[in-house]
Amino acid sequence: MVSSSCSCCSCSLIRREQVSLMDEPAPAEDEWKIQGRPSLPGKLLQEFLDACHAVGADKALVQTGGGNISVKVSMPVDTLGADGLGAKAGQQASLMLIKASGTDLAEVSASRGWSLVQQDVIGTFVHAQGDGKSSEQKPEAEYTRAIASALMSGARPSMETGFHALLGKAIVHTHPVAINGLLCTEEWESLVDKLYPGSCKVAFALPGLPLSLAIWRALARFTVAGKSSPRRIFLQNHGLICVGETLAEAVSLTQDTVKTAIDHYYDEGITYQAPTPGLDRAFVAQSGIDFTQHLFPDSVVFFPDGIGPGGRQDIALAWLAIAHLAWQVGSVHYLPADAVSSLLAMEAERFRRRQGVVASSSALSAKADAPAGDGQKPDSKLEGTAQQEDSL
Repeated sequence: MVSSSCSCCSCSLIRREQVSLMDEPAPAEDEWKIQGRPSLPGKLLQEFLDACHAVGADKALVQTGGGNISVKVSMPVDTLGADGLGAKAGQQASLMLIKASGTDLAEVSASRGWSLVQQDVIGTFVHAQGDGKSSEQKPEAEYTRAIASALMSGARPSMETGFHALLGKAIVHTHPVAINGLLCTEEWESLVDKLYPGSCKVAFALPGLPLSLAIWRALARFTVAGKSSPRRIFLQNHGLICVGETLAEAVSLTQDTVKTAIDHYYDEGITYQAPTPGLDRAFVAQSGIDFTQHLFPDSVVFFPDGIGPGGRQDIALAWLAIAHLAWQVGSVHYLPADAVSSLLAMEAERFRRRQGVVASSSALSAKADAPAGDGQKPDSKLEGTAQQEDSL
């Protein structure tokens, strides 16, 4: 394995020496061609792209490269080449297609924004950490190297690849505003128990290896209790994981879960409208919420000094929306200072921020080139306007 990068931060990749990652031609309609590797069925790729685009189009579900989607597939080792797979001819290799780190879900395409990894390699690493077979917990750098060693093709995999490897066939992980309005409160556990009885709850853990291990332990508790594997996992001050037999099923479960939260708000007389410039100032003044403290990892990554002008608009508006909901639902729960410091120090999060800055610059250039008054509406109420961005 080698790590390679160019002077453009958006081209920084981890890859196998013999595989060209981002310069491949567009795949044929009926299959996804990987240089020197197998062809994945076109149906699998299309289902993956459909799920990414459906979720990524809604800024109330994910913002700025956040969230990730994966699907698992078994393929004969004979079609892969036995090199590096540690498997014999005739056996099946367990692979996982997952969104690449820092890529907006809406921008994933057949030629970019994905990673193909060996699920077993990553799962074995996390299991070894979780079951105590390893003498000490590995540092984040070793987790990153484990993910790199599992990479078959594509760009740098999501830092959450570890927990995806532990779960079922199809995974959709999102940062829904409506759900985080519950999860960013002191009362989050009782709220989840009330609205989603029997679901899995995971206290805040840093993204990457710590979160993967926290989910590993939560799954172990489900097993000990004789429960079936959870279909929904709620992550304090972070977001939602939904598991399905298909990606369409996992997306549908995500949407149903969010609808339940929204119905709860209406039942409790709690409503929320995307901030206008006037509402922004009024809300900040009356709420008493400290916007120099953080509610979720992406607020740390993209606004390390607290909410303010500039930066990623979708993150800023999601932050305001989540804070407004949490303030009405219960007592707002901020991320502890040590978690904020750790997030700022994480190489994987710095990489994601660079990717987000590049994406933001590209989007601004596209807007500048667009004809005035094109009549297009924002993708979501949470996207707001350029005037709103100036007010934050």
